[in-house]
Amino acid sequence: MKWAPVDYRQMISKEHFDKFKVLMKEHIGAEAFNKMTEQELLQSAISLVTLMKAVYQPITKEEYGKFNEGEEKVNKAFDTLFTETERRSGKK
Repeated sequence: MKWAPVDYRQMISKEHFDKFKVLMKEHIGAEAFNKMTEQELLQSAISLVTLMKAVYQPITKEEYGKFNEGEEKVNKAFDTLFTETERRSGKK
């Protein structure tokens, strides 16, 4: 696959790209890292940034509180379900 020239400075700073390369080398090992081109590394860095932007969304304290309330309800429902299942099976 031929890569089109990309000016990474428009997408990721040189400093962050250099840090990414250090982390990538640690993660995949020197041998695999050395087989990758700068363009492949850049694509990996941009893919990671794109994924993080899609997945990570900060929430307010109010939204966090609603999440905790919902989690408590789910946990209570599971506790009830497991308790009833054990009771009916004669384990308790």
